[in-house]
Amino acid sequence: MPLIITEKDTEWQESVDKLLITVPLTSRVDIKPTILITSKYLKISSPPYLWECFLFGDINPDNSFARIGHDSVSFELQKSVEELWNKLSHSEAESYRKEQREAAFGEHEKYLKETLEQKLQTKQNVQKESVRKQMELEEFERKMIEKEKMLENKKAAAEIKRKKEQLKAEMIAQKRKYLLQRAEQIPPTRKSGHITVSFTPRVFPTAARESQEAEEKEWLEKQLAASVSLKLDCTDLSPQERNPDWLKSKADLYSGRSACHLNLRNLHKAIEDSSKALELLVPPVPSNASDRKEVHKIRGSAFQQLHLYVEGLMDFEAAIKLDENDEELKRNAAALRDIIEKDTEE
Repeated sequence: MPLIITEKDTEWQESVDKLLITVPLTSRVDIKPTILITSKYLKISSPPYLWECFLFGDINPDNSFARIGHDSVSFELQKSVEELWNKLSHSEAESYRKEQREAAFGEHEKYLKETLEQKLQTKQNVQKESVRKQMELEEFERKMIEKEKMLENKKAAAEIKRKKEQLKAEMIAQKRKYLLQRAEQIPPTRKSGHITVSFTPRVFPTAARESQEAEEKEWLEKQLAASVSLKLDCTDLSPQERNPDWLKSKADLYSGRSACHLNLRNLHKAIEDSSKALELLVPPVPSNASDRKEVHKIRGSAFQQLHLYVEGLMDFEAAIKLDENDEELKRNAAALRDIIEKDTEE
């Protein structure tokens, strides 16, 4: 059983806002007393001694403390309400004491829990602050490293640029030196002169080729034979007029212009240009058959619109001979025949 220290053995005094209590205590040196301070309950446990005090009023545990001396424990307590108690504790029944004791233990447990949570929160805040400061320090170090890298890069870039410019200047100097040396070695300019060039006369406008020599010779012989058979005198013709390609290009111009005149109903001009085109499309060969057909068709249409049906029919029939598959020409020729027959009957 513990030895209970009574209130008679305790010394206390009070003021309006504070309460001082001294509890005599002789305990073992190797055992530290356990002290409990709550708003209405005080306790000292130092085996084999036990002291309890159920305070008359409320105190503020946060602003109250205890001092452990050599042979006593002193309390300095802060009252919750500034007033005089005139007595230290309640002298109530054991049931009240038990109730107050349990309430005090619950309050102390709650206080310990809140204190622990506060400590944990404080620890977390300290850790967060430490982490934040560490991150700031690392960020600062990173920025310093980046800054140093940028400075080094700028120095390296400037050095590379200087080296390039130096190398470029050296290359220019070497090239200039080389050109000067070459200029000294260049022989003097030759004297100018004249070279007489003569070209072999040709009938054809294209350059002579050995691979086409036989074909050109054959064509010229055929042209000569045709001229003899037709009793044509070609002595007064220019080389261009003897060239069938040139004649065909001129005929194309007259043919195109005659078509324009026909569309504009300049019928006499159309007949004139188409007749000129037919004169140029000689000799009549299969290669210009389609061109001659179109010219006959244009001139026949012009004659038809001038009511010269016989002349128009002659041109249409000439065109049909060149292209027997042209149904439009056949219809136009048939229409002119009908008109001519009606006129004859009348």
